[in-house]
Amino acid sequence: MLPHLIGEWFKSAAAIDIVHVPYRGGGLCALATTSSKRIAELPDLPTMAESGFAGFVSTSWTGLLAPAHTPREVIHKLNLQINGGLKLELKSALAKLSNQPLGGTPQDFTDMIKGDIAKWAPIVNKLGLKAG
Repeated sequence: MLPHLIGEWFKSAAAIDIVHVPYRGGGLCALATTSSKRIAELPDLPTMAESGFAGFVSTSWTGLLAPAHTPREVIHKLNLQINGGLKLELKSALAKLSNQPLGGTPQDFTDMIKGDIAKWAPIVNKLGLKAG
């Protein structure tokens, strides 16, 4: 789903009319990355910003969520342990998958989710997508 949304965002940002064609597999030639910085494993691949699309940044993420009304002290304790793990054991394992652990506070994660909702809502609404 994210590649399709990125394609729709690019279509809008570039003011071009293109058709999304789903493709199974990864054999396509990369033209740019949607990350904020170049990818270490692909140093010659420019970012979208370097390609003339300032602010065009989209990365996928994985996070841990707790049920609503989980006590703050439990959230705090989990957050400390998770951030500690991201600095030690998980960092090298994630790096092998070209993933960069961020860590941070529960509020940092909340702000990131809200930012993604604000970024993607116009595209989702324009496409008429519904949760299901």
